Amino acid sequence: TIAVKDIKALKKKLRTSTQATARQARMDFLSKLKKKNNAAKIAIGHTLDDRAETVLINLIKGSGGSGIAGMDFYNRRMGIVRPLLSVTRKEVEKYLKEKRVEFINDSSNYKKIYLRNKIRLELIPLLEKGFNPQIKRRLADTAQILSMEDDYLEEQALKNLESALIKNFDSFSAHTSSGKGCVTTPLSLRATPSTLLRTGSGSVAISSIKGIASVALLPRNDIAIRPWKREADKVVLNIDFIKSLPFAITYRIIRKAMWRLKSDIKGLSFSHVDKVFSLMREGKTGSSLNLPGKIRVRKVYNELVFSKSIKKKDFPAETVKLALPGETKLPFLRKTLNALVLPRDSVKFIVNDKRIGIFDFEKIETPVIVRTKKNGDRFTPFGMKGSKKLKDFFIDRKIPGENREKIPLLLSCGEIIWVVGERISDKFKVTQSTKEVLLVGLV
Repeated sequence: TIAVKDIKALKKKLRTSTQATARQARMDFLSKLKKKNNAAKIAIGHTLDDRAETVLINLIKGSGGSGIAGMDFYNRRMGIVRPLLSVTRKEVEKYLKEKRVEFINDSSNYKKIYLRNKIRLELIPLLEKGFNPQIKRRLADTAQILSMEDDYLEEQALKNLESALIKNFDSFSAHTSSGKGCVTTPLSLRATPSTLLRTGSGSVAISSIKGIASVALLPRNDIAIRPWKREADKVVLNIDFIKSLPFAITYRIIRKAMWRLKSDIKGLSFSHVDKVFSLMREGKTGSSLNLPGKIRVRKVYNELVFSKSIKKKDFPAETVKLALPGETKLPFLRKTLNALVLPRDSVKFIVNDKRIGIFDFEKIETPVIVRTKKNGDRFTPFGMKGSKKLKDFFIDRKIPGENREKIPLLLSCGEIIWVVGERISDKFKVTQSTKEVLLVGLV
């Protein structure tokens, strides 16, 4: 099978070098061919010479152990095998000549404008003549040793990565209301695939919530929670935890955090990771840095937040009426609120999730309004008697400034009843005398 690609056009699109573009085009073609023929592996003709050259290339570029180890006999992720990696180019050519098998030498391999060619044609002959005739084999041996060590460090990094990740909605609690407050009982819960609330006799259903862990009522001892799902455009690491690890493991965890945002991190060097370390150790909360590949890293108290750099949006203090009951779309936030009113007696338990608000409906005047923050906003957080500036509440909750304008607020008669996802107002809480409750869920 033969394929033809316009490398110049592809190079312009990918913004990579000619060699890198051609290499990518070859791999894309081979991967498609592998899939089309249901093949197990892609066999590539890299030799010991290629491996030695790669070691020197990555040494010159300042790569770490993984880069210096370079190519290996087997790449599990890409499904590539290199059966000739322990054989020299001369040995391969000698074999082909003995078997009278014709082969083609790529003329571009002799152009010294490329780093690999300069290493092959100038540096390696110099090292062979002046230092070690077996330099290529010694470099290949070094690569193999580093590859084995890299496998071990990779395993350790993966083990620690899950502990380093900060995830919301990892655990849930069940609460039962009483006149003296809430009694918390931990629950081990598993999700059902379709509903926010499963109902028993006399219960009321709420529409499904997609892609987030969602609070659920537990009437008649029935329970359903959707699983937590990490956002694809953000990774958050626990600074105290990763600082306690050996540098080599922390280095890899940081690279993996970047990789989770962008699979191609070739533009990221040791100096970039070192800047992340400096931010983590010395940066003040709120400080940030931008990395290649449109990756942004911020220090937020004890968290290191990796995200994709996007243009800041101005979120208007737009006003929307909450549908009671029903679904209210918030186009300016790309969110939805589901609301319903039900008898207090039908609610026996509440699963603790910040994306659900439950209120004494008799204390609420309609219409209920949804908007984002305004200067001078105040409310009475649950558990407090007096009011507080919303700005001070956000500071106490350690919510980054750039996230505050994205948080919806529910208001009744001009008074905030819920800072959505954070805290309800104490004035509108459910008590023993409550007859009807308003339940609102954020999607």
